[in-house]
Order: sequence, then C-alpha cells, then structure tokens
Amino acid sequence: CMLSIDALRAITPIWHDLAVRMKHDPEADAAFGWVLEMWAYSVAVAQAGVKHAMVDELMIHPPWDASTRAKANGRQAFV
Repeated sequence: CMLSIDALRAITPIWHDLAVRMKHDPEADAAFGWVLEMWAYSVAVAQAGVKHAMVDELMIHPPWDASTRAKANGRQAFV
C-alpha cells in the first residue's frame, strides 16, 4: 500500500509541528535523540488517522535482532 498524496498532505503539517516542538523540548530531545522525527511521524499518522500496512519482512533491526527471519512469519527479511 503506497502513501497517497492526500494522506501525506494530512500528515505533513502535524509531523513537522510535532517534530519541531519535540526538538525544542530538552526532555523529549534527550529521550528520542536521532529518531525524534520518526516518533513524530508515528504520532502524526495516528492523529491524522492514516493506516499503514505492516510488512513483517521489513521489521527487523540488525544487530539487535539475532536472526534475519521475520519474527511474525519466519520468512527471510530484507536487510
């Protein structure tokens, strides 16, 4: 499922404003660090009501995940 232009238009202002507010908040900036804008995106998507399809083969995080097999279905993951 691709993200539509309409969905992106709904998400972008929320995402931007939230990321800037979080960056200016010392506690949030320290807690989220370099992934702050990714968290802001996740919150913006939820606020905008945009749904995403989960792709288990894209949900691994080397080196923390010991296997390159997707946890939910055991298929080979993309790294």
